[in-house]
Amino acid sequence: MKYENIVALIKYLSCTFFILFASCKKYPKQVERTLKLSGKNKIELEKVIQHYQEPSDSLKLKAAYFLIGNMRNKYYYAYDSIKTGLFDYLNENRTDIYKPGTAAWDNSQLKMGETFDSLIPKYYSFYSNAMADAKSISSQVLIENIDLAIEVWKKTPWQEDYTFDEFCEYVLPYRNHYDIPEQNRAEMYDNYKWMLDKSNSSENFVSLTKQLNDSLDSFEYYESYGRISSMTLSDVHNLKQGVCTQFSSLKIGILRSLGIPAVQLNAHLETAWVGIPDTNGKFLNWEWKNSPSYDDLPIDEQRGQKFSKVFMKSFEVLNNFPENYAYDKPDFFLDNSRKDVTDKIIPTGSATIEITNSHLPDEHVFLCVISKNNHEISPIDWSKIEKGTALFNKLGLERIYFPFFYRDGEYISASVPFYLAKSKEISFLKPSKNRVKHIFRRKSPLNYPEHHFANLMVGASFQCSNQPDFKKYETLYTIKNKPFYKESGKSAVSKAYKYYRYFSPDSISTYDDAYKGIHVAEIEFLNSEGVILKGNTIVSEKGQSDMVKNAFDGDIRSNFDLNHGGWIGMAFENPVVVDSVKYLFRNSFNSIEPGDNYSLYYWDSGWKLIERKKATKDYIVFDAPENAVLLLKNISKGKVNKIFIYKNGKQIFG
Repeated sequence: MKYENIVALIKYLSCTFFILFASCKKYPKQVERTLKLSGKNKIELEKVIQHYQEPSDSLKLKAAYFLIGNMRNKYYYAYDSIKTGLFDYLNENRTDIYKPGTAAWDNSQLKMGETFDSLIPKYYSFYSNAMADAKSISSQVLIENIDLAIEVWKKTPWQEDYTFDEFCEYVLPYRNHYDIPEQNRAEMYDNYKWMLDKSNSSENFVSLTKQLNDSLDSFEYYESYGRISSMTLSDVHNLKQGVCTQFSSLKIGILRSLGIPAVQLNAHLETAWVGIPDTNGKFLNWEWKNSPSYDDLPIDEQRGQKFSKVFMKSFEVLNNFPENYAYDKPDFFLDNSRKDVTDKIIPTGSATIEITNSHLPDEHVFLCVISKNNHEISPIDWSKIEKGTALFNKLGLERIYFPFFYRDGEYISASVPFYLAKSKEISFLKPSKNRVKHIFRRKSPLNYPEHHFANLMVGASFQCSNQPDFKKYETLYTIKNKPFYKESGKSAVSKAYKYYRYFSPDSISTYDDAYKGIHVAEIEFLNSEGVILKGNTIVSEKGQSDMVKNAFDGDIRSNFDLNHGGWIGMAFENPVVVDSVKYLFRNSFNSIEPGDNYSLYYWDSGWKLIERKKATKDYIVFDAPENAVLLLKNISKGKVNKIFIYKNGKQIFG
């Protein structure tokens, strides 16, 4: 027999022996489950195990068992030539970097959206070629990831502050939830290892994130990337464009390559951000490019939003629901990578509710919220019914919750909804038969940009002078509280002046550094009879004489934007007395608009129409039941509407 044939035979027999040996080998239960699902790729996964068994390396073998054992619920949408061609197009046609809130930024978002829309028919196949990690990942990717993760981790001064299980969850994974698996850990480490030079403990995580913030400052936000379900970190890093999920994945990949614990956090039906776990079980929250700190407000307050739940995307496969449950359950609970960490992120409360619908024999009840766009019922938690009651823990405050049964794809009311206040007090919301006057100014709460635009008005002032340069001036009114709609202020000056302005100094800031300066939709100067005074527009910034007209045109859909401090105002031919002022921040048109038609609904085991009417002012009045969950829709235009209650003359959105 020829030498070459003998070598080939030996290789064949070795491979056959390895497969037979491996197939007889006892692995941990979770690893066995993954191997059964891996198909032809089983040999790649067993190569990883064999690599760390001979010679024996118990730590790396445990790491391999963790990754393989928790791989069975991981999948991604693979690239094809159309998708990579789209990335090439985006990279070749990058726009200038614009600050959020400017007309140029809005136009660039619109242009990018139109580009994606035109290409949808070409890349719809993105969502039909899902690939399971267990059936596709190579042994090389896993081995390199394990070796580098443990090598770097052993060098970190904070390794002793975390358990091996925490290392496996927060540092070891070869991918985040939305990533396509690839060999990228070494590349990320080489690009960013300079950050570790000044770090000697986990207390330096804040300064490390600030350094990484600076190095990723060129990353651009484009809504259209939300349509792309999976990307490699290499593409995200090279393109430096995307939405919160892609940016979070990039930051997590970089941090993990440096041995820094990191994980993705999601507020239910809201945004995604990076969580860096500390040694006390809490998280340092790092959202977008906002530099985190340990003394920040809770992240929902920073955003001006209220979260019902916050979930961590765990690499470990979790058991989130009883396996022997005899009835239908919402698809939400099929996701076994979602871990409830609400109490580690925001203030929470608990609620014990009485099940008032006892006609169904169900042993479990589902707690739900109502989505703000399509008003669909969205589950967040479940509880076993004990003696006619159900207990729910770790609930976000200042939210409205609905208990439901779930049968044959339908939600059936199990009890009345309730509101969990900031004080943790529970108010059950059973509508009264009595109807009283309600005054509404909005159909939805402030969104994230509106929250910051409104905050930038706090501390701004209205001033008057007889000199165009305002070297000498009097202050009419100072905005002391964050506005929520077009609000007014009474002038403290009774004299007549020729020049009036809205002044915002550079010192005014908000939590997101991307938002600075003046971002207003409307400014009005009124006389004692409530008539808007008209003069010639003036502005502190050269080249803005045309744009400043947007702030005085009576149209809330046009805006004036200046990304630093300054002023805008009116010059009158003759001195006038201003009795009051009105002001509205740059907004998303969710306040009441005169001339639009509105429908009001209340909840009573379903939505019931109260009345339809046209708004004649920047508020609207309805007669509605007391103690009810309400929903106000603009049926002339717009899609965003959020449920609320009405208490002490105010709308409380939840």
